[in-house]
Amino acid sequence: MGPGPPLGFINGLTNQVDEARSRQTVRELALQLHFSFEMSSSSGRLMGASPA
Repeated sequence: MGPGPPLGFINGLTNQVDEARSRQTVRELALQLHFSFEMSSSSGRLMGASPA
């Protein structure tokens, strides 16, 4: 591969910042998904519904 244009370098820096910022949101989303999954699975067990 040849040397990338300066724009690619700027995009790379922006992507690193976005990745660091999104990593936090992804962790929060994963926690929310985990909690909602726990809630739905426990309520499903309480209601006696078998998982699909």
